[in-house]
Amino acid sequence: MGIIYFVRHGETDWNREGRIQGQSDQPLNETGRSQARALAEVLEPVSFDVAYSSDLERAYETASILLTGRDIVINTSAALRERDFGSWEGRLVPELAAERQLLGQAWPETGAPPGGESIADLDRRVVQVVSAIAADHNEDTVLVVSHGGVIRSALMLWVGIDPPFIANCAAYVVEVDRTKPRLIGQLGVNLEP
Repeated sequence: MGIIYFVRHGETDWNREGRIQGQSDQPLNETGRSQARALAEVLEPVSFDVAYSSDLERAYETASILLTGRDIVINTSAALRERDFGSWEGRLVPELAAERQLLGQAWPETGAPPGGESIADLDRRVVQVVSAIAADHNEDTVLVVSHGGVIRSALMLWVGIDPPFIANCAAYVVEVDRTKPRLIGQLGVNLEP
């Protein structure tokens, strides 16, 4: 039986400003680095066997902070990137709503933003990469540092739960056995361990 720790990256300036980041490569800000250091203390007793990260800077830096002092290589994957929001990236949600681009919804469930990726495409990508990681490491404790949309898709479609808002540096602990993955814990800066 394996365990996967899904962790959302720390805060960026765009998170703080309420901008849509998607696959734009934004770095952590000082708050994000502090969040990652705080979570690293919480995760210190966990013996990770392997680590994966989105190849975007904010996720990779978070993973690097979480694994400081450990001899673990971080495997990066573009498949763990956030949803591609196309021309919406860098924009504020209220701006898009005022332009009637959101049609009353914060995130269109079926269509894709201009030049971007649909939820269905994101879901397929996430389930494929998470299933492969679980199959390759079915007896390991795995760290996966990614993005809110990716973790939400993994929890909804792969684990079968409807997660709440996924905060920066929140961690979701999933037990993987031969039948079905199941959520066994949540922890992080704003959550109780």
